[in-house]
Amino acid sequence: MHLILPTTLDEALKLIQYLLAENQRLKDKIEELLLQINKNSSNSSKPPSTDKKGNTPGEGKHGGAKEGHVGAFRPPFTEKQITKRLKIFPTTCPRCGSMNLVSERKPIIHQVIDLPEIKADVTEYRLELCRCRECGKHVRGELPQGVSQSMIGPRLTAWIGLSSCQLSLPVRKIRTLIQGLIHEPFSVGTILTCQQRIREALNRSYEQIKAESKQEKCIGADETGWRTHGKKRWAWIATGQTTTILAITVSGSRKCAEELLGKNSCQPKITDRYPAYRFPGPHQYCLAHWKRNIEELKSFEKGQELYRFLSKKLQGVFFIWHRYQRGEVSWQVFKSITTRRRYEIKKELRHHAREGPSKRIRSFCKNALKKYGLFWTYTIVRGMEPTNNRAERDLRPIVIRRKISMGTKSRKGEEFLERMYSVCQTAVKRGIDVWNYLKEALICHWSKKPAPPLVRCV
Repeated sequence: MHLILPTTLDEALKLIQYLLAENQRLKDKIEELLLQINKNSSNSSKPPSTDKKGNTPGEGKHGGAKEGHVGAFRPPFTEKQITKRLKIFPTTCPRCGSMNLVSERKPIIHQVIDLPEIKADVTEYRLELCRCRECGKHVRGELPQGVSQSMIGPRLTAWIGLSSCQLSLPVRKIRTLIQGLIHEPFSVGTILTCQQRIREALNRSYEQIKAESKQEKCIGADETGWRTHGKKRWAWIATGQTTTILAITVSGSRKCAEELLGKNSCQPKITDRYPAYRFPGPHQYCLAHWKRNIEELKSFEKGQELYRFLSKKLQGVFFIWHRYQRGEVSWQVFKSITTRRRYEIKKELRHHAREGPSKRIRSFCKNALKKYGLFWTYTIVRGMEPTNNRAERDLRPIVIRRKISMGTKSRKGEEFLERMYSVCQTAVKRGIDVWNYLKEALICHWSKKPAPPLVRCV
């Protein structure tokens, strides 16, 4: 708008009204840009790796052990653990130079643990060719059950799988590491073939985990972006007390979430407020996500008062929850205190939704009140938690792998990651040795037997 100096009182009033409106619009724009600049892992869903220096929660605290920390020391190795013992005698007396020395006291023990020299364990199977004396047919010996048809055995194949999953190493780094350990040349294709053998061997185990996941008392779900051959994909995770399931799908739609969690499943679920998670049955919204949204109020103009009130109340909510988890208060006391704070927060949100000092604050309160009851389902259904932290922790290795390896190249690569990651995480939760389980699963697969079940820990 081209401004012209007013010549009358009416024109001056119109100009003032226009300038006031324009000033307010620019203020709102500046506030919006400041909110974007000030976003970090403590007040939004951004990962901690994106935080700028000085924005990291706890910045300025010194590292290392804190005052009063009790040190932990490794006990000495036992007789059975010691593989080599060397006696070291002094050669001369440092005072007089004499070599006439005699042992009188107990020696000072210094133990050193190190990796043994690794050599490839190569087994050669000589399949003898014979001729039948009766009919003249030529026959050959057959490989024993459980022996790999390729040149890579079960232990090395399992190690390649663990390096891909738990260490998130790309294929070429695995090849370099193997060559450095056993001093044998390896190709990228050989490692990819080993991954596909693991994918086939873990098919039954993956289906077992999916079936047992449906029996969990409560399930947490989360999702993140993924890439397959440069195309957009979604990685979904469903995690419980003893199971973890990963699924990679072509979209982030509700239909894909239903494929993982079950379309009509009434299983109690803990999720964020992503619209795809709309299922029947008890549903808990993650309070930690909402707490991060509340931290954003600090950046709002005139939002300090509401921020202080909500932060204090939520701090009390988490405090009583942790006391209940430690067994310091009963379920009735926990529920009574949390319910009272729940209604105090709701009353304040309703007040600010009607009479908030700014449009942003009123909008924040209205959005929080839309599904307010779902923040407190854990106070009604026992066994639920107020946060979705378990699912976020289980999903974090997938995010790390995506940043390191930039995703997968094919659907078979997705299936390897789904099965390998699900089995590894589930085995860890149940106290099962992952490497030994993978080795046994491969031996069973080569023997044309089903993989061993992932037995729950008692």
